[in-house]
Amino acid sequence: MVFTGCRLGEALKLTTNDLNPKLGSSESSRRRRREYVRVIPIPSELFWRIVRNYLKTLPFHNTKLFNISNRQARNIVYTFSKRYLGERLRSHALRHSYATFILKKTRDLEAVRRLLGHADYKWLKCYLDYTQEDLEDILAEAFSTLS
Repeated sequence: MVFTGCRLGEALKLTTNDLNPKLGSSESSRRRRREYVRVIPIPSELFWRIVRNYLKTLPFHNTKLFNISNRQARNIVYTFSKRYLGERLRSHALRHSYATFILKKTRDLEAVRRLLGHADYKWLKCYLDYTQEDLEDILAEAFSTLS
């Protein structure tokens, strides 16, 4: 979830066939009003090293990646976030962190929208709240040509 920004439900639906290490991407399906497949590029070599090792432990191809319940998955996120970050985070906070990270690095709202699989910009308003540090960097860059 950290490397893809996918929702918990999307992660739990993933199968081994949804991962493509050669292309460095994952496919995520979502059903709500309509079904669509979102291809998520994952350029992290660390992610793919972990995935390759994990796939070796699974008995079959085209099997679910995570054979756990939604509640078990939430408890794993709670436990790891408490242990490694010092606070208990909801799984959706990982999605927000992913979106904020991508937006800060690229400043490309369209890329964030597409990576998260949103059809509309109205859901992205929360990511537009830049920190003070971001605003200072933007202003410093804008005024650097005047010196």
